[in-house]
Amino acid sequence: MQLKEILRDDEILDEEISVWFKESPSVSIIRHYVARENGAEVGFVSVDITPTAFFIYTLFVPKRVRKKGIGSRLLIAAEALALGQGYQEVRLRPQTLDPCFPQRKLEEWYSRNGYSPTKECKDVFTKRIRARTVASVACPHCGAPHVVPPGMEELFQFICARCGHSVTVEPPKIQQR
Repeated sequence: MQLKEILRDDEILDEEISVWFKESPSVSIIRHYVARENGAEVGFVSVDITPTAFFIYTLFVPKRVRKKGIGSRLLIAAEALALGQGYQEVRLRPQTLDPCFPQRKLEEWYSRNGYSPTKECKDVFTKRIRARTVASVACPHCGAPHVVPPGMEELFQFICARCGHSVTVEPPKIQQR
């Protein structure tokens, strides 16, 4: 799965995903990504990226492609994005986006994917993540090193934790470890 950062709504082809992008806040710390598999748009994720936390704000899969494991792969891709920027933990607040899908089931889904409620706030879930690195890349703007997690070797996109630039790296520039 590839994540591509979205800066304008005309970069999204899927109507359902476009609606979610347009309704998402455009705060400077929130980054929006469209997920693609085999050239098709299959999901959308918004993340808050701050110096102290990587917070998944929205994770959305259109109805037409649900029940195919895309949500799990999208969650893994978001975690890989966090790893690539040096975070060791991901936080989120499970909130069902579909009135036909109960909140309890969503929380169970996140639990099956390794998330658990925090002690401070039971409606915020967290997961410790570890890099199983296969490669590394340096930010072309400032030279800061970044880890390329498994499964992201095809196309790796990250926001440099040091200088804040959005960087997309294709395979030839990724150095295998």
